[in-house]
Amino acid sequence: MNEVFIMRFFKGCFWGLLLVIPFWIIVIWLIAKWWSV
Repeated sequence: MNEVFIMRFFKGCFWGLLLVIPFWIIVIWLIAKWWSV
């Protein structure tokens, strides 16, 4: 395996998680708000 490819892959996963986590927090919050009504 190429070290540059591995670094790029992990960096991509890291930024992907950073982008996805806030989205899921908003989705869960909306679902909780919808269920409580």
